[in-house]
Amino acid sequence: MSLALWHRPRSSFSWKVLIALYESGLDFDRRQLDLSRADERAALAQLSPMGKMPVLVAGDRALAESSVIIEWLAIHHPAAPRPGPRRPRGRAACANVGPDRRPAPGRAAAG
Repeated sequence: MSLALWHRPRSSFSWKVLIALYESGLDFDRRQLDLSRADERAALAQLSPMGKMPVLVAGDRALAESSVIIEWLAIHHPAAPRPGPRRPRGRAACANVGPDRRPAPGRAAAG
């Protein structure tokens, strides 16, 4: 399956995916988007109707947003770096942390 990353070169979200792709050793094509061009904006709209970037095209599937792409790579390409803790309890604890969700007092997030 061929992989192509559509991205903006100065986007930190694009860098995040580029790092994962380079670390995995997978072959992929880089397609830098110039959103000042109408044809490239139209191409992005076809791949990502919500306009989210970066976009990874894998065969006939287009995946948008860096975290979604990295999780997909970890599932479908074992050589790709896996984000977050490896154990289910640690992954659940990471998913449950945010500005409105904190571990109970005296309890650290499990790893």
